Amino acid sequence: MFLALLVDGDGSVYLRHEGADLHRPRALAGSGQATEWHTAGGEPAAPGRFDLFAPPPEGLLLTSFTSTGRVFTSRAEALSLKGVVRGRETFELDRGLKEVRQGAFLVVNEGHEYTSVIEPGEPVETFCVAFGRNLAAEVARGLNSRRPRPTESPCRDTPGSVELLEAVLPGPGELVCAAENLRRTMADLDGEALQEGGLELLARLLRAQDRVRQEAEALEGLRRTDRLEVYRRLLRARDSMEATLGQAGSLERWAAQADMSRFHFARAFKAAFGMSPHRYRMTRRLERARELLMRSGRPTTDIALEVGFDSPSHFAAAYRRRFGETPGQTRQAN
Repeated sequence: MFLALLVDGDGSVYLRHEGADLHRPRALAGSGQATEWHTAGGEPAAPGRFDLFAPPPEGLLLTSFTSTGRVFTSRAEALSLKGVVRGRETFELDRGLKEVRQGAFLVVNEGHEYTSVIEPGEPVETFCVAFGRNLAAEVARGLNSRRPRPTESPCRDTPGSVELLEAVLPGPGELVCAAENLRRTMADLDGEALQEGGLELLARLLRAQDRVRQEAEALEGLRRTDRLEVYRRLLRARDSMEATLGQAGSLERWAAQADMSRFHFARAFKAAFGMSPHRYRMTRRLERARELLMRSGRPTTDIALEVGFDSPSHFAAAYRRRFGETPGQTRQAN
C-alpha cells in the first residue's frame, strides 16, 4: 500500500498511489490507483515533468508506505527523513546498521545508497519526506545568516546540495512533532499548508543538526576540523549498537566500525555521549525493555531475551537498580 504526494515550488500538489491505503487523503476515496503523477481531480501531470522518486528542486516529496517482509536497496534522490509510524525498519547505511522504530527518523543524504529491511509479520507503516535540493539550500542559508558569528556546522551547504550527519533521531521532540503534523496535513491536499509544514520540519532538522556541533565540540584533543568526522564515526557505531541491542557485542566490534583503536574509541565515545560504550548499551537495553513492558503484553522473559539478557534474574536485578522498581511493577502501573 503506497501513497505519495509531490508539492511543487508553486504549491501545486500531485499524487500517485497503489493499493487500498486507510491513511490516504479523503480526496482519493474510491479513486482506484494511479502509478503516474496526477492532480486530486485526476488530471495527469505533463509527461516527464516530475521524477517518480525525487522531489522537484524547490519542493517536497512525501510518501507513506505500508508493507511487511521486504528487503530492497536504493539510492536517495534527495536529502530525506525516513520515519516509522508503526513497527520498525532497519537500514544498512554507511557501513553500519540503523534501526528506526515508531516515532524516530533517520537522516539520509542525497546520493547515498542504503538497504531497507522490514521483517515478516505485522505490517510496518513508514513515512518519508524528501526535500528538493534548492529548498534545502535556501533554508540552510537562511539559518546560517541568522547566526551572530561564523560557526563550524555539521550542515555542509555545497553548491546545489545540503549534506547532514546521517543518524537516527529518536522521538519524542519538536522534530518528530513537526513531522507528524506534516503527515497529518497530507489528508487535506493543501499545497500551502504542506509547503509551510515542510519548511518548518526542514528548519527544525537543520537546527537539530546544529546542536550536534555542540556535542562534537566535547571531543577534546582533536583539531577542530577533525571533530565532526570523528563524531560521524561514533554515530555510526552508536546507531549499530542500537540496532543490535539483543545481540552480543564487543568493544573491538564497535571500535572497528568507528575505524578507531579500542582505547581511543572508548575515550571518544564517553566524551561525546557522557558514558562508556558498555554502560550506554546496558542503559539502552533497559530503556528498550521498559518501553516494551509499557506498550505490550508480552511475557517479561521474552522481553528480557529480546534486549539481550540471558537470565531473567539478572534482568530483574538490573532493571530494579536502573528504575527503582521491578518489571512487574512497571507493567501494573501502565
